[in-house]
Amino acid sequence: MPPPTWIIEQARATVFAMPNATIDYTGWWAPLATTEPDQVNQQPKLGLYQARGHFYDDKDLVLQVKENRIDWYFVPPEDAFERSGFASVGTFPEVLDTFVTLIQKWLPSCPEASRLALGAVLLQPGTDRSAAYRTLQEYVRAVRLDPNSSDFLYQINRPRNTQTEIPQLRINRLTKWSVILLHSLLISPGESSSTVTDRRQEFACRLELDLNTSSDFSGPLPSDKLPSLMNELATWAKEIAANGDVE
Repeated sequence: MPPPTWIIEQARATVFAMPNATIDYTGWWAPLATTEPDQVNQQPKLGLYQARGHFYDDKDLVLQVKENRIDWYFVPPEDAFERSGFASVGTFPEVLDTFVTLIQKWLPSCPEASRLALGAVLLQPGTDRSAAYRTLQEYVRAVRLDPNSSDFLYQINRPRNTQTEIPQLRINRLTKWSVILLHSLLISPGESSSTVTDRRQEFACRLELDLNTSSDFSGPLPSDKLPSLMNELATWAKEIAANGDVE
């Protein structure tokens, strides 16, 4: 197994509040962010609130509340997709550790939770498609992959019992493995029509992680266990990224 060289396209922490919980997000942003949000979107009829602002080191912080679901994200700045290469918020696991520490600072303020989740999208860029598939093969050993393969998607859930001493709580460890293509085009306007030039193609091994507490658990989750539970989800994420799909 080669040493992991993942970059993070985005990270996500999710809390599903109990049905009758009171959700007051007005004081959530300031303790976590260094500045006020750059964008705020409120749609009361849909029960939606979203705030987005620059965090630091080429990453944005996003808070989204929709009904009883609360999501925090690290995402690339909006102009990152205009640059060359794959957009990311930094390297794994360093950025994940920063994100988890941030979320743990907020958890004492969150409403009673029925479920907790940690997600991330990780990329390992390759020199070409064959190289990306060879990397993917190192992590997905249950399937034999031809380096000339295409359109491959492998999804699996390998649940575990929690190690946080919460009785009868299971952790879903859902992963999606694939190879993706970033296709860069140059559009040159002309007098009568535009010219499109194929600049380059870039490939990457892609891992989508979704570590979450099972919906079978009859909440609420103990509030004093949420920080250690978030740590456990992060530990599973690191193990999967390092070792691949293992039972």
